Amino acid sequence: MVRISVAMCTFESIDFIQGQLDSIFNQTLKPFEIVICDDSSTALVENFVRNYESDIPISYFRNEKRLGVIKNFEKAISICNGDYVATSDQDDVWKSDKLEVLHDKIKHQTGPSLVYSNFLIVDEKLKEIKSLESRKESINFSSPRPPFSHAFQNFVPGCTMMFNRELINIALPFSQDVVMHDWWISLVANFKGEIIYVPKKLVMYRQHASNQVGLMDLNFLSKIKRRLFNWEIYQRLYKSKLQQLQSVLALIRDDRAKFNKMSRYMQGLFLLRKKVRVRGVLETFYMYFSLIFFTHENISEEVK
Repeated sequence: MVRISVAMCTFESIDFIQGQLDSIFNQTLKPFEIVICDDSSTALVENFVRNYESDIPISYFRNEKRLGVIKNFEKAISICNGDYVATSDQDDVWKSDKLEVLHDKIKHQTGPSLVYSNFLIVDEKLKEIKSLESRKESINFSSPRPPFSHAFQNFVPGCTMMFNRELINIALPFSQDVVMHDWWISLVANFKGEIIYVPKKLVMYRQHASNQVGLMDLNFLSKIKRRLFNWEIYQRLYKSKLQQLQSVLALIRDDRAKFNKMSRYMQGLFLLRKKVRVRGVLETFYMYFSLIFFTHENISEEVK
C-alpha cells in the first residue's frame, strides 16, 4: 500500500476549501490520510470539515493559539504518518493525477528527496491569469538549480511538492530562522538530498484577495517604488534569508567539502563570483547590504 499523507493548513475561510478537498479525493492515486491544521479563530472551517463526507480519513486539529503559516505547516507535517507527504493550501485545485505522477518520480529514491511540478496560475473562477503566468516564467520556477542560487530565491512552491520520510526526518523540527516552510524544506532537500522537477502542470494555483502568500503582478516602476519605500522590510528580509542559510550550513557540517565550499562562497561576497540570479538589481543591492552589515562576523565564525 502506498502511504501518502496530505498536510493541509487552513485559516479563517471556507470559500475555496470544497474544491481543494474534492480534487484531493478525486486523485487517481488516493492518499491514505489527510491532516488539516486550522489556524482560525472561529469554528467555521471545523464545522465544514466535520460535515464533509469522505472515505479517506481526515484528522482535523484546531490550534488553541494562532501559530502562523510556517509553524502551522510544521505541525501538520509532524502529525502525518505517511511515507510521503504532499503539502496543500486550502484554495488551490489539484489535477487528478498529481499524486500519482509525483509518486512515480520519487518512489525509487532511497535518500532524502523532494519532487515538485509546474503549475497553472488561475483566478477565483479557475481562469488562467496570463500576466502572472508570464511573471512565473520570469522568476523561473521551471527546474532545480544549484544550492547557492536556491539560497536566495525559492523556486519550489509548497502546493506542488511531495517529499519522503527521509527528508522529513532531517527538515523537522524547523529552524527558528525559517523564512517560509516550503523554502526551508526544499533547501534541505537541495543541500542534503535531491530535488526532482516534473514539467507537467499538476496544480491550479489560485490567486485571490485573501491569499496569505502569492505572486504579484507588478510593473517595473511599481517594483522600484515598492523597494524604495520598504527599505527596512527588505533589509530584514535579506537578513532573514542569510540567517536561514546559516541554519542550512549547520545541517551540512558532516559534509566538510560542501560546508567549506559554501562558507567560502558566502564569506567572499559570492554574488560577485557566482552570479547568483535574484529578482533585480535593487534586491541584489539589499543582499549585499545585509551580507556586509549583518552577517560577515557570524559567517566568519562558522568557517573557523
